[in-house]
This record gives sequence, structure tokens and C-alpha cells, in this order.
Amino acid sequence: MEKKNKFFRFAIINDNSLEEIFNIKFSRASLLWLTSAVLLAVSVVFVLLLGYTPLRNLIPGKSKTHVQNELITMIQKADSLEKSLGNYGLYTKNLKKVLSDSVSLDSVKDLFEEGFIVKGVDFKPSVEDSILRAEVEAEESISLNSNLKEKKLSGFFIKPVDGLITEEFNKKIGHFGVDVVSKKGAFISSIDDGMVLFSSWTHEFGYVLIIKHQNSFISFYKHNSEVFKSKGDYVKSGETIAIIGNSGKYSTGPHLHFELWKGSSPVNPMNYILF
Repeated sequence: MEKKNKFFRFAIINDNSLEEIFNIKFSRASLLWLTSAVLLAVSVVFVLLLGYTPLRNLIPGKSKTHVQNELITMIQKADSLEKSLGNYGLYTKNLKKVLSDSVSLDSVKDLFEEGFIVKGVDFKPSVEDSILRAEVEAEESISLNSNLKEKKLSGFFIKPVDGLITEEFNKKIGHFGVDVVSKKGAFISSIDDGMVLFSSWTHEFGYVLIIKHQNSFISFYKHNSEVFKSKGDYVKSGETIAIIGNSGKYSTGPHLHFELWKGSSPVNPMNYILF
């Protein structure tokens, strides 16, 4: 004897009039199939939403590749900016000491970070050095007169060396001066009268000279192959103070990295000097 399928009826009845408004007849099998179909449809819609709409970015680890790359780039830029601000703050702090005449060798040391002085460097003048210094002194009288004329024409400072500017002042990237390429052995001159605040070898910038001038101006001369002045020396405008070079960790070739500061802030040298 065959077993009959059991059927169920779902009905909606008006409670007041007992009138049947809606009814549906179904078996257990049809209910199972209907439930499966609804679940399948919901699953398909859910997969489509997460696969082809911006909602998929909400899934951990499933965001778009370009979004992840942009996030990494932003983090790197923020870290770089933080380091740059820290270095700039340290630089400014020491320049304030320079301007207040409370500078010392140790305080200037921080301008060039740790590893400032390279041990084992012999600063005693050689025979060739003595001959070169004599030649420089012989040419200074001529260069002083010509440079003073140039200063009167420019109205500001004389240029430290004849050459071609390969990289200009860019405060945003931390390049606080200009790079000037000149012929090998070219003499570097002081842009104005002043007193030498610093004269020594540094690991990062090679032979460096820092000169304080009137009206709170300070000039920096970096990557020299040789310097002719010592800390505390008074120099005249146009006086030869060094020879262009390629010294120091950050040098990319024979050139002069020249910076000009007004007070505790770097300024664009090209606004004050006719290169």
C-alpha cells in the first residue's frame, strides 16, 4: 500500500469575520525545495555584492591593491616628513646658538649629525699645501678688487664661485642651498665680510666653512677639497677661503653646496646673489 504524501496548508484568516484571505497548500518536499531556492538566491546576491561592488573593500585583507599601495605610500611619506621636520628643527636650534654668539664646536657638531668628525685625518699642511696657500695669497689682491666691483653691481653679495647651478634651492625636500659645479681647483670666495664660525672636516659634507655676516646672514660652504681659514678668522668680501671639491658622504661629484641663512631660516641664495 503506497504511502500518501502529507500536505500542509498555510492560511490567513480575518479574526473578526473568520473570512479566509489567503491560503497555500504545500508538502514537506516542496517546503524544502522552496527554502533551498531562497537560500541559494540570497547567497548569489550576497556573493555578487561582495565581488563586484565597493562593499568588498570592507572585507579584511580583500581591499584593492591600489588602495593598499596608496596607504603604504602615505605611511612612508608621513615617516619621511617626520624625519625631515626633526632634522630641520635640530638645524634651526643650532643656528639660533650661532646667532646668539653662544656657538661652540660641540653645538655646531649637531648640524652634521652623528659621526661628525672622522678620526685619523691629518690636518697638518703639506709642502704642496703651503705652496698652494702662497699662490692663493698672491691672487687674493686681484680677486678682492674684482669681487668688490661685482658686489656693488649686484647690490647684495658676490657669488662664491664661478660655475653652473645644477640643483636649485628647494626647502620642501630639505635642499637648503644651491649646488654649483665649476672647474677643478676653482677658488671659493667669501660672499661678504664676516667671521668664521666653523672650519673643519665632517663625514657627511667633507670640508665645511660657516661664516657669520652682518644683518644676521650666515653662509655655508660644503664639500670643499681644502679650506684656508680657521674658526675665529675674520674674512673680507671676495677673499679666497677654500677650493671646490668632492668631499663628504653626501657629495655626488666636484661641486660647491652653498647655503645662505637669514636669522634662523634658510633663504634662496639666488634672491641675493647673481650667479
